[in-house]
Amino acid sequence: MISSPTIKATLIGFIAPLLWSIYPVLSVAIGQVPPLEIVSIAFFTSFCCSLVILFIRKSSLKNTFYQPFKYWLIGVGGICGFNVLYIFALQSGPPAEIFLMVVSWPIFAIIFSSLILKEILRPWHIAGCALGFSGIIFIAWQQGFSGFEFAHLKGYIAALAAAIIWALYSVLSRKYKNIPIDMVTAFCGATTVIAVILHFNLETTVSLSFYQLLLIFIIGMGPSCLAYYVWNHGVKNGDIRVLSSISFIGHFIALSLLVLAGYSEFKWQTAIACALIVGGAITGSLGMFMKGR
Repeated sequence: MISSPTIKATLIGFIAPLLWSIYPVLSVAIGQVPPLEIVSIAFFTSFCCSLVILFIRKSSLKNTFYQPFKYWLIGVGGICGFNVLYIFALQSGPPAEIFLMVVSWPIFAIIFSSLILKEILRPWHIAGCALGFSGIIFIAWQQGFSGFEFAHLKGYIAALAAAIIWALYSVLSRKYKNIPIDMVTAFCGATTVIAVILHFNLETTVSLSFYQLLLIFIIGMGPSCLAYYVWNHGVKNGDIRVLSSISFIGHFIALSLLVLAGYSEFKWQTAIACALIVGGAITGSLGMFMKGR
């Protein structure tokens, strides 16, 4: 059985997928706004919120920013790399297939936890991941899964790269536990700068209404700020194998919110997906309650 502190850290980490689950419905509600413009404003908001968190925690700015280059590479590469590649993938391929590939990251995280962290994969970890991913396939099928087409190869490659990068970021954050969680502030700041540069070079800026700005600010405070703090705590101190398995629930919640908001239609495949995803999450987390994990 996993120790109580590990269970607590894992559950804290699970708050991140719950926060990320509101991102799709908020993004759709924002309307026709260039993706990188949304990312720029959202991460600037997250950077400002992170500075407030630093002040509350009385953390040292020097210790936050003056860290080894490899820590910067892991953090900026993970957070910025994932977001930029995900956006590029969505612009370069069909959303259903792209979504399917990006949300496969828990599978890579479980594999990398074995290869990099030398953690033992139990049958329930593998079975839980397989069930969860099967549920995501049903979701993609419901939303118009049409098969992979060579014309969208760039989008597929970007989506797969995004999934691998996020899985690596999660696993390496656990390997290098001495990376200060407060470095999230620096990572969000760097992501803001990169997103702004890409936006002005690749997109046309549009004027935003108060409602649109409010939604982007919510993204910046939750999915793009607090989520990274609790996720880092979870992967550093919790069970990353269990956390990766139960993260599939967040993907299902994201779909459910789209249905409840009227942006997507509920179909019978959704019920099957729900059963598979929840079943996968329960199966993958059995180690929390079994001796010897």
